[in-house]
Amino acid sequence: MNAGWAMSNLAALIVSGLSVSWWVLYHTDLFPVVGGLLGLGGFFAWIAFVINILSDTRKKQIQDCFDKHFLQQRWLCLLLAGLLVIGWLILAPNRGTLLVDSLETMASHLVKVSDIHEGMPVTDTPVQRVVLAPRSSAKILLPTSWFGSRKYHVKISGLPARSVTVSGLRRQSLLVPDMLIERPVLLARPSAKLSGPVSDGFSLQVLFDGEEIGVIDEYKGEAVWIGADDDVKVPEELVAEWRLEFTGLDSKGLNRWLRPVALASTLDIPPSTKVTVNLLRREDQTVIYSKALYISKSGKARRFPEEVVLDVP
Repeated sequence: MNAGWAMSNLAALIVSGLSVSWWVLYHTDLFPVVGGLLGLGGFFAWIAFVINILSDTRKKQIQDCFDKHFLQQRWLCLLLAGLLVIGWLILAPNRGTLLVDSLETMASHLVKVSDIHEGMPVTDTPVQRVVLAPRSSAKILLPTSWFGSRKYHVKISGLPARSVTVSGLRRQSLLVPDMLIERPVLLARPSAKLSGPVSDGFSLQVLFDGEEIGVIDEYKGEAVWIGADDDVKVPEELVAEWRLEFTGLDSKGLNRWLRPVALASTLDIPPSTKVTVNLLRREDQTVIYSKALYISKSGKARRFPEEVVLDVP
């Protein structure tokens, strides 16, 4: 009878250890710590040292005690089965993982993950903050509803933010920078010829399907991000195009484009949205120049960024 329970408990220990190890490996970056504990290496080397100074007789006594009081007892199998049920049916389904992968970038990034609440702005206090080294990945464990999903706002320094849905017991991948620049991000600016005349006395208005989503009251000809934060860098190839546009013109306007300001930075622009950018005379709010752009039906960006250029009609 005891031998049968010993075999059942041994099998339950193996299954329990494998399932927990798989979950830790798949959903977190803690496996090196857990592996160090199991192998008694690194920080846990002191435990191995204490065990090694014990005599073989004492070790045999400890093993016999464990076999008699634990391995041969029915309650151990029931305890392990209960813990597995609690873990896999109650605790684990309330957690999902965001896998942030920057294997193609040579720069380090700060990753901030914040809650999204319907009808409320994104909170300034992130629920998770992780430093992502160049050419590395990070597994960020996040709470979800039981066997459900939850939406988070993910901001990676130097890149546009985006919303990501994380589901319980699943791992959602986020490739940097590809998946951050695939959603529409607009960059509004005047043309090079217009950059001088609009440097004073104007406002800039942005509308989605005719509804105002933001205004810059004192607009001085800057480039303006729509759907991105002001820490996002302008691609070098676009800057090169701007320099060509300013050939033969005063380059002061170009300096106002190199560090764009942000307007409606946390908004995800829905598919097929008509985005209208109006240049207004500040004293009477008369529309001087206007330009519209339609977001693709797929909701994917045609390029990063998509420019909205206000030019002389």
